[in-house]
Amino acid sequence: MTVKSVKTKLVPPDGGWGWVVLSSALVVNFLIPGTVKSFGVLFVEFLHVFKATSTAASWMPALCYFLYNSLDNISLLKPFREVKLINSVSLYKYKKKNDKFQDKNK
Repeated sequence: MTVKSVKTKLVPPDGGWGWVVLSSALVVNFLIPGTVKSFGVLFVEFLHVFKATSTAASWMPALCYFLYNSLDNISLLKPFREVKLINSVSLYKYKKKNDKFQDKNK
C-alpha cells in the first residue's frame, strides 16, 4: 500500500491584505485614544491657532469622546453602512452649526 502525498497551496481568502488591515487597525487604536487623552496638552495650541474661545474649542474633544465611545457600540448592532450614514449626518450637522457660530463671532 502506497500513500500519495498531495501538496496543496493555501491561498488566503483576502489576497494577503489581512495583515495590512490588522496593522492599520492596531495603529489607529493606539493613536486615537492617545490623542484624545492628551488633548489637554493640545488645547492651548488649538486656542491660539484657531483663535477660538475655550467653549468653542472644547467641542472637539467632546465629540471625539462621544463618537469614539458611542458609535463603537452602535456598530455592533447595526450594519456598517448605517453606522457610516449616522456618523456622516451627525458630523455634517455639527459642521453646519459650527460654521454659523464662527460667522457670528467675526
